[in-house]
Amino acid sequence: MKWNGLQVERFAAWRFWHGGVWSAVRIVTYCLGGLSLLVLLAQLVVPITLIAISTSLIVLTATLIVGSWDLYCLYLFSHQDFGITEAMVRSNPMNGFDYSALEILAKLRKSPTLKDFMLSAVKSRQLGMVFYRLGLSDETVRQLPTGNENIEEFISSTVSKIGAETFTKQKTLASAFDLAQVLFEVKGVKELLTHQQIDEKSLASLLEFYRHRYQQTNRSKTARLADRSRSGGFAASWSIAYTTLLDSLAYPLHASIAYRNDFYPIYSREEVVAQTILTLNKANGHNVLLVGEPGSGKQEIFLHVAGRVLNYQTKTRLDGQQVRVLDDQNLLSSSHNANELQALFSRLFEDIVRAGNVILFVKNLDLLLDPSGGLGSVDAANLLENFASDKRVQLVGTMNQESYTQLVRSNALLRDKFTSIEVPPPNADELFSIILSQIVETENRYQVMFSAPALKQLSELSQRYIKDQASPRRELNLAEEVAAAVSKAGHGYIDADDVREVVEKKVKVPIKVGEAERDTLLNLTAKLHERVVGQEAALKKLGDALLRARAGLTTGTKPIGSFLFLGPTGVGKTETAKALAQIYFGSAEQLLRLDMTEYADQNGLEKLLGVDAVKQPGALTVAVQSHPSAVLLLDEIEKSSDQVKNVLLQLLDEGRLTTNYGKLLDFTNVIVVATSNAGSDFIKSQIEKGNATSAIEKQLLDKLITERVYLPEFLNRFDAVIVYTPLSMEEMKQVVGLQLKMLEARLMQQKGLHLELGRTVVDELARRGYDPVFGARALQRVMQSDLETVIAREIIAQQPAPGTKLTINSL
Repeated sequence: MKWNGLQVERFAAWRFWHGGVWSAVRIVTYCLGGLSLLVLLAQLVVPITLIAISTSLIVLTATLIVGSWDLYCLYLFSHQDFGITEAMVRSNPMNGFDYSALEILAKLRKSPTLKDFMLSAVKSRQLGMVFYRLGLSDETVRQLPTGNENIEEFISSTVSKIGAETFTKQKTLASAFDLAQVLFEVKGVKELLTHQQIDEKSLASLLEFYRHRYQQTNRSKTARLADRSRSGGFAASWSIAYTTLLDSLAYPLHASIAYRNDFYPIYSREEVVAQTILTLNKANGHNVLLVGEPGSGKQEIFLHVAGRVLNYQTKTRLDGQQVRVLDDQNLLSSSHNANELQALFSRLFEDIVRAGNVILFVKNLDLLLDPSGGLGSVDAANLLENFASDKRVQLVGTMNQESYTQLVRSNALLRDKFTSIEVPPPNADELFSIILSQIVETENRYQVMFSAPALKQLSELSQRYIKDQASPRRELNLAEEVAAAVSKAGHGYIDADDVREVVEKKVKVPIKVGEAERDTLLNLTAKLHERVVGQEAALKKLGDALLRARAGLTTGTKPIGSFLFLGPTGVGKTETAKALAQIYFGSAEQLLRLDMTEYADQNGLEKLLGVDAVKQPGALTVAVQSHPSAVLLLDEIEKSSDQVKNVLLQLLDEGRLTTNYGKLLDFTNVIVVATSNAGSDFIKSQIEKGNATSAIEKQLLDKLITERVYLPEFLNRFDAVIVYTPLSMEEMKQVVGLQLKMLEARLMQQKGLHLELGRTVVDELARRGYDPVFGARALQRVMQSDLETVIAREIIAQQPAPGTKLTINSL
């Protein structure tokens, strides 16, 4: 490996300057220089010998030389590409690397093997944290099957090529992070990352995050000052009018916020930041309303806008304006009644008008606009309408979609005064970067470290299973819970399994298939048959759908499964839904049952989805918010109104609905089961003729479409339309057997008695309970009126002791 060139020499000088010997020389020299300066100053008071003066001047000269050398080294460290040209890089690729890369490459001069290359990278200051998050420690690297082959050719070709191409194309020196990209292509490392399910995009985001942190940390103070070209100076506080009330009710943000923004990039929200600045700079319609769900990053967007305004980076008339945040709690506590509060609110805006160059940020503006909110009877909306038209008033407010729909969209005057800018949730790739930048505070607080696979799992599982919050606050809240749990358990490195365990406990849904569940899933049809008699085709389709869902083959953008059960009463449609809730979600309580006959009139949609979040939230809204992972049973769906059916199309197609008051409902963790008795007589007649179920299904669907019971687009939205056929006498006997098992278990639990029935009793119960119209539902009444009455008579008459066998031979 060719180890020479100007950049290598500078790197050697920097290492010497950064080393312990020169540090000691520097300290001694500066101390002596300080003493010499004191000696020279002392001659102004007392006489000093010529020798002392001469010695002091020599020492001061040496101090100046050492100081000059320090400044030169500092400058070269801050401007590592100083004097480097493309010709120099082409002639010697080592000139194309910065010090962080050369520090790694320097260790390969004596031992140029691939494993040494990786160990050097793992131990470096720049890449150490990257490898640690990926789970690659010194020990892990030593065990990787990378071989000990000589890498002279590898360095000469691949690594040297990086240095030359990076400088030529990007006009910057290649860093340690560019070397890491080469290392991640090494066979053993690549296989490990694949095993941990770290994709290329997540890996690129991880590298880019630490590259950005490294660059920001090492930027010179001069560069930072250049970014903040003006700060207002000494007269900044005189640049606005006398505004005592504004000062007390709205605290100012300062130019130093830009330094914080440097370490927390806006990532995907740059377009929203630019649009906000553009709107504020307008002559008319210059007030902004950032609309998004709580936790979607609205305040973070404003902080980046504020940083650019305060540091003269927008290149508009906004540069240098005052940026303040309304302290609404202070506003409310500064008055004793509504009249005082309204007067205070009015004076606040008068101060803003008087100042003429204030951008006021109002978090949760809906609390001021809603009459039932924090200001009570104060007409804040009317005040905003009056003052928001003034060009000297510039407001940036935040609000969720629900409040915007109710308070602003319906108010033409307010709608004209504000430009609404939607804050969309970040996509998966952007979310990983955002979590990575924000997670550091949580890690420091709990003294833990999230691995990259854990962060990826955090992002994926939160989006899949936690629907009551918006990203990225949802992921950060979950990270807080995971960090607290792991810290309490006494270990500090968080892997993907730690995240999964916390999510499983939180949502009460098994995420990873265990051995017991694996057996259940592979035998789903048999498990369903333990609860439901007959209906082979129906249960087979259901079993296949659940198997695909638990294997992770669903898209995550639709319900887990959606099924329409067609058939007569009492053939097992509802019992199948109950079995699904028990088997898939582990509890019968995870069945959400809605009687769709209640939504047949013109008010059906309002009753289903609600009209108000508090007073009338809607039956479906309440159900899915309280049980986001459940079986949703829509009973007798044919009786619901056409308007309701049309809304359900969106639920089946997109896995989400928006309520009448703007609330987004998520159904991607729900199994939707709709039942219908439509066509029951047709099914019975076809069964009597001996037609096969598959033939009946096609004819039945054609009949229902022709009679306009269901529209084709409605039926096509279901994953499967399943026909349930009437039960035969033999199947009724099996139903009796299932009912008897439950009765035996109840009798044993309550009385400690063993129930034994004669052979003819089962046949008699099946005969009495068989009803061509009501199916197995009539059996329940027969079991209660005939069998349970006989059992009760025997218990009263015999007073059997626990453990006794109770025999019933006849009804």
